Amino acid sequence: TVYVVLFFSAADAATQRSLRLVERLQGSAERVSAVAVAALDRKGAMTNLAFLERNKERLGIAVAHDKLDKAVKAWDAQFALKATPRALLIDRSGRVAWSGNPFNGLEAALAAVVAGEKGGPERVLAERRTLWAEFAPLAEEHKRHAQRDGAELKAAEVVQRMVDKDPEF
Repeated sequence: TVYVVLFFSAADAATQRSLRLVERLQGSAERVSAVAVAALDRKGAMTNLAFLERNKERLGIAVAHDKLDKAVKAWDAQFALKATPRALLIDRSGRVAWSGNPFNGLEAALAAVVAGEKGGPERVLAERRTLWAEFAPLAEEHKRHAQRDGAELKAAEVVQRMVDKDPEF
């Protein structure tokens, strides 16, 4: 079995998309299991608990609540994953094959692991690092435009260039 572990916070807008992604990935191949771990909400644990209570029937994956923030802190210390959502891909041997933002290569890394491709997750990670290195100047340019009144069109053009480079952006 290959495991996808997603750490999320209900207060994070990207959480909704990441939960749907991980739910879809769980059904993408045989012997792929997913679990979502609700990280301690810095604004109050009730946000995550309320979210889980409202959505437990709709979620197609196992969900746990890290009430004491111990799991997240342990993974943070090991993998330096500071933002939510964040994901880990654990291969059949129990090794963490990939970690990072689920929208930044998780799907490709999972496909490589499921296919038994040697070095697949590492290749995906290297490709994503190269892409993000290319994005860094674009992100700075976007920031400059986004902070200036009347520069919305320029900011939107930069975002379009990012999407043209990477449709998953």
